[in-house]
Amino acid sequence: PYDVYLMGRQQTQGDWLTPDFFFRCFISACKQLGQNTRAYEQPGKMYEWFDCRANVDWRQQTDTIKHTRGGLPYTEPNGFYGFAVNVLGKYDNGDNRWMKADGSPGEWAIAYHGTKVSGFPQILQKGFRSGGGQAYKDHTCVKTGKTIGVGVYCTPGLYTAEYYAGSGHTFEGHQIVFVMQCRVRPSAIKHVSDCATDPEAFWVVNDPKDIRPYRVLITKMNC
Repeated sequence: PYDVYLMGRQQTQGDWLTPDFFFRCFISACKQLGQNTRAYEQPGKMYEWFDCRANVDWRQQTDTIKHTRGGLPYTEPNGFYGFAVNVLGKYDNGDNRWMKADGSPGEWAIAYHGTKVSGFPQILQKGFRSGGGQAYKDHTCVKTGKTIGVGVYCTPGLYTAEYYAGSGHTFEGHQIVFVMQCRVRPSAIKHVSDCATDPEAFWVVNDPKDIRPYRVLITKMNC
C-alpha cells in the first residue's frame, strides 16, 4: 500500500477541524505574514494541492506506534491531524514506490520539517530549498563520517519539528501549529546524530530533490 492512502482514523461528525477550516486557516496565516493570497483563494485551488480523501486523524491516539520506513524509524504523530498533499503520480514519471509503507524496494524514510506557515506555499509548489542557519554544515555524519554540508534540515522527531514551527497562528479561537511530514531518500540523509539513540536527531538532506512533502500536520496548542 501507499502511505498517502492509509486512511487511518477519520474525523467524527461535528468536528471543528474540517478541510474548509484548514484551508481558511492556512490562507489567514499567510495573509498575516503579508503574503498575497489571491491565487490561493481561487475556487478549487486548495484541492490542487491537497487530497483530503487521504487525510489521517491522530489527535486521539495515545499509544506510541512505531514503524520502519526506508529502513529508518518512524513514530506516528500523536495529537496531530494530517492533511494529505496531492503527490501520487507527481514524481519519477508516476512511479510511487517512494510512498510505499511495506518495506519494499524504493521506499523512502519519513521525517518532519518545522517551519513557519509562510514557507508552506513555496514548499508545496516548488519543493524545499536549503535555508539559513546551517549549524552542522562542517560536522561529520555519524553514519558515514562524511562532511554534512549545506542542505534541508529535517528530523524523525516530531517534537523537534514542532519547536521549529514557531508559536503558531490564532484563528477562530484556535491556536494552530503546522508541521510538514515528508518522505526522504534514505541514502541522501546526513545524520547529525544517531536516531536509534536520539529520537529527536537532526537529519540534513543536501539536495532538496531528495526530500518531498506529503502531509501538512496541524494541531491545536494548549494555551
